[in-house]
Amino acid sequence: MARDEVPRLTPKSQEKGHDMTTDYTVGCYLIDRLRELGVHHLFGVPGDFAFPFLNLVEQTQGLQWTGNCNELNAAYAADGYAQAGERAGAFVVTAAVGELSASCGIAGSYAEHVPTVCIAGYPGTDEMAQKTYTHHSFNGGDFSPVPRMMTEITTDSAVLTPEDPCEVIDRILQACWREKLPVYMCFPRDVQKMVVAPPATKLDLSDPASDPTQLNAFADAAADIVGGAQRPAILVDTNTGRFHFTAAVQDFADAAGLPFAVTSGGKTAFVDESHPNYVGLYLGQTGDQAATSAIQEADVLLRFCLTHSELLDRFGSPDSHPCTTIDFQPTSVTVGGKTYTDVSLRDALSALQARITKRSNAITSLRSTLRREPFVPAPGTALTHDRLWDAIADLVAADDVICLEQATSMVGLHMPLPARGKVLFQQCWSAIGGTLPTMVGAMIASPHLRHIMIAGDGAFQVTAQELSTIVRLGLAPIIILQHNDVYAVENTTNERGYGDMAYNDLQPWHYENLPDLFDGNDRGNVRGIRAATEEELARALEDAATTQNQGICTLIVVPVPKDEVPTQLKNDMAVYGANTGRWK
Repeated sequence: MARDEVPRLTPKSQEKGHDMTTDYTVGCYLIDRLRELGVHHLFGVPGDFAFPFLNLVEQTQGLQWTGNCNELNAAYAADGYAQAGERAGAFVVTAAVGELSASCGIAGSYAEHVPTVCIAGYPGTDEMAQKTYTHHSFNGGDFSPVPRMMTEITTDSAVLTPEDPCEVIDRILQACWREKLPVYMCFPRDVQKMVVAPPATKLDLSDPASDPTQLNAFADAAADIVGGAQRPAILVDTNTGRFHFTAAVQDFADAAGLPFAVTSGGKTAFVDESHPNYVGLYLGQTGDQAATSAIQEADVLLRFCLTHSELLDRFGSPDSHPCTTIDFQPTSVTVGGKTYTDVSLRDALSALQARITKRSNAITSLRSTLRREPFVPAPGTALTHDRLWDAIADLVAADDVICLEQATSMVGLHMPLPARGKVLFQQCWSAIGGTLPTMVGAMIASPHLRHIMIAGDGAFQVTAQELSTIVRLGLAPIIILQHNDVYAVENTTNERGYGDMAYNDLQPWHYENLPDLFDGNDRGNVRGIRAATEEELARALEDAATTQNQGICTLIVVPVPKDEVPTQLKNDMAVYGANTGRWK
């Protein structure tokens, strides 16, 4: 059901003939508004202060409680749900202890521009005002610290009160959607049960309107520049996808006849890499050759939602070579240093497209460098990182969702994707362990797609509990676990140079045996395989692809040498080190 077609909530008590004026509560109101943002699943960990709201959720059609093993994982899962489903994500926790556990995930959504909603169950309004000594409180009854903390890692937050809870809910959720950032609401249990009127109108979730004068001035200026360019090109960064502009940018590239590349963050913008105008990953000296040529040789560069991140600037900033730039942001555009405010990106593209003619470019010749040789296993040969990635590249198919951990797995950003492939990757926040629960949320948001996760064992140990959620929900991803008993990427980035730092060592696990821990896994919907050679990996991947269609999750454990990292990562780190002055 489309987001704008969601019906209003009908509690089951009302279905039995009860009067709406006594049945419709603030909890009902919040559920209705969440569903307008595309939220049909709630993540979280139950707590007594949230019971009135959770009891209502359990009785509601169209909103399903999912649950997680801990609050940190719930925040990550809501993040993945929002990204993969191009909607908002939401989770419920209890006061103080639950919120603080989730705070790292909330901050990650803030850093990465992902719209999530943290709903925290709290004691009653009077209880908090009287500072009644209550469990989970600070200093004998003080519940104020965490709501204050949350103002620093959300775009809007509030303690809901009996005065105007519905108006505040609307304000917070509109900010979440329009700014694509997390929000927070402290939800006292008496407010959860307050009787209110249902919303009379839907939330206004439309893009901000453009100022016609500014829009036309921009389009005239940009059309002159693009029309007179010899080698114009497009560069796509992360927030192009976060604000759901990717399809519009690709359509514009096609209509204008311009090549487009992505930054490392832009790999998460859900660009269709089978598009004929796509020329690859731009990452300076270590990116795709076609992308490097298109971007660094451009005389006019159209940059979409560009953020000057550490990775982009240290590997090859698009500012490092002279050209005229047109910088598109969600609500403004800057042309050659002049900024036009109150201009919607979508409107800007439409107006510019109407003023230019399509170019005839030999873009297909630029794409030749994206081809690769298929993986053919060598008999009896132990696996290396490089050969593992060759095999993964063969596994990935059209429409797959690839979930990458921020570690040695980030070399997967260099992997060309087939048609409509998607990447989930936390570039800026880079919190270790986020990938597994993020994938859980993504799978619930897009159950019709295949999900493949690649992570190291250090990251896996942080949030491995969510394997239990995969068993409970009957999810069927393919999980490829690089097993080397060490935080390998930390050794790679150490100022001492790559070496054997004892503090980066891990306690070894028999990961392939983890499925045996779970009661309820009798039907084997999660199973472990150890693949130590190229032949074993090829068989494991083929088998995993087959059984995934039968609803079986396969955890493939791949031993790799402790002192080895992928060649691509070595190259990336060498460039990074040279440009930052590290590791001399």
